[in-house]
Amino acid sequence: LAASASILGNGGDIALDQATNNLTGEVSINTTGAATVSITDESELRFGVVGVGTGDLTARAGSFTQNGSGIVTGGAASFNANGTSTGAIILNEATNSFGGNVSLFNTNPAEGVQLRNSIALVLGTVNTAGSLSVWGAGITQGGTGINATGSASFDAGAGQINLSNVDNEFAGSVSLNNTGPNNVAITDATALA
Repeated sequence: LAASASILGNGGDIALDQATNNLTGEVSINTTGAATVSITDESELRFGVVGVGTGDLTARAGSFTQNGSGIVTGGAASFNANGTSTGAIILNEATNSFGGNVSLFNTNPAEGVQLRNSIALVLGTVNTAGSLSVWGAGITQGGTGINATGSASFDAGAGQINLSNVDNEFAGSVSLNNTGPNNVAITDATALA
């Protein structure tokens, strides 16, 4: 599908998870309530406006980008970039609003992961072979840990940073930034650089 696509769930689940999907245009998604969304693209998945109620969003593609519009989810969100494309995850729009845990996976050490949230961010499971850059109005964890092979940076604005999962493993350098009287806590299963 080369043209832009707008997918409306009308409160029902959206399941577009065939491994051979090839959505080369911008994809906008809207559903409400507890409906879930599952979408797969064999190459780059470029998001337009995405709105998911309290259900989960599960996305698999070669890479992920956005067009300048936000992703708004109430449930958990998972982005897995492991296809034949670049492997980058670039979801850094200022209007993103992830209300649940966000999990991130990429397998290409030459490509990075960028995630921005306009509200407090709860990271789920994160496994990245490249660099990791995260912004949120506070950053905490709710998954099984962060495994980052490249450098990692976390900017929590005027919020706390609590990355104290004992299974975290940061192989590269780690940068932490916040402002105001907010605590910072980080745990690494090995040596922290």
